[in-house]
Amino acid sequence: MATTSRATLGEELAWHYANLARADMAVSQKVERFSIIHHMIRAKLYKGLVSGTMGVRSFFDDEKFKIEKNRCSYCDSADALSVDHLIPRKKLGSDYSENLILACRHCNSSKRERDMLTWLHSQGKFPSLMLLRRYLKLIYFFCQDHGLMDIRMEDAFDMELPFDLKNMAANLVPLYSPSQLSLEKIIAFPIRHRSQTIIGDATK
Repeated sequence: MATTSRATLGEELAWHYANLARADMAVSQKVERFSIIHHMIRAKLYKGLVSGTMGVRSFFDDEKFKIEKNRCSYCDSADALSVDHLIPRKKLGSDYSENLILACRHCNSSKRERDMLTWLHSQGKFPSLMLLRRYLKLIYFFCQDHGLMDIRMEDAFDMELPFDLKNMAANLVPLYSPSQLSLEKIIAFPIRHRSQTIIGDATK
């Protein structure tokens, strides 16, 4: 059964987004280990998101990157590209333009209607931080718009959501290894990462 130390869905999503921000800075600085500064950034953002004094940034930079890249968002191929929904449209319930990405025929066919993180995790892979940021923003704004942020986690686990909440924490374990992440490219992990559990840092 999925468990978490966060009380509400909003706190859980804020935690994952803050972890992404920490990883993003470390990868941008090309360091292999987190420093106290990285941990402070995570703590400040998490506290700000939960208290409402800070917010998730808009999709402006994400959209700019999407237009300039012109490659498959999953495998970086430039062949047989088409528009795909990062989160299945029927699950999200609305046709957000920010949910549209480029995907090659192979990835589009393989992913189908599955959750992006769960699909990649099943292949021992992890998304680029740019793609993950878009994914988490879509989820965050969806939950805000639908008044789900204050839902207790024990209730949220039983809800039908447009993302795989039960496996989200496990799917995001690679965020704790900055030396193995990439801003723009998908990363393939050894098989052991599929069931790896990180104790302590991942559950604080």
